[in-house]
Amino acid sequence: MAPGSPETQSTDTPSSFATPSSLADAAREALQNTEGLEQLVQTLQAVCAKEQQLQRSHSFQLVKVQSQIHELQQHRAEDVTCRSTLRDDVNCLQSAVAYLKGRIASLTIEMTCLETRVDQRFPAPKRFPSTAANQPVVTPESRALKPRHEQSPGQLASAAGTLKERLDALGGSMDALADELLRDQKQKLLEKLATFPLGDTFCLDLILRKGTENTS
Repeated sequence: MAPGSPETQSTDTPSSFATPSSLADAAREALQNTEGLEQLVQTLQAVCAKEQQLQRSHSFQLVKVQSQIHELQQHRAEDVTCRSTLRDDVNCLQSAVAYLKGRIASLTIEMTCLETRVDQRFPAPKRFPSTAANQPVVTPESRALKPRHEQSPGQLASAAGTLKERLDALGGSMDALADELLRDQKQKLLEKLATFPLGDTFCLDLILRKGTENTS
């Protein structure tokens, strides 16, 4: 074979064998790849650790939020209970007020009926001379003889007869009319008490006068 033939060239420099430089480059690449893998592993471990820390933090926050929600629910239940109790108390107070109003109206009617019965069953007895001299009897005629400038607006209004006329005479003031009605009832009650018979010949005003004289 000639030295320059293809067979001679293939046996002298075979392509299947690597040179020392190529082995060094391969080792260097392998080392570099290992470091890259280690760095990647460390990075992944750091990410995992951070994620676990975030999960723990979020778990604590969720527990805290759940506790706050539970407290809010308890406060809401207490508020509902308080509102229900207050509503019951208000209803009881309204019922009590309505009952008191009814009792006041009933007592007013009973007093009026009692005055009528007293007038019918116990007419005014004759006064003793000393009592009649010390205390004049108030009659409608004596009231009519009283000068108008000495009469109060309520007395002038009471002579009108009806509530509407009395209200007009008082200038349309409901408070003044109510005060006048109360004064009229008080005067009537005093007159009935003064002449109420306690026995055959004794009246309440005589006993009161004797008691006053004894104390003085």
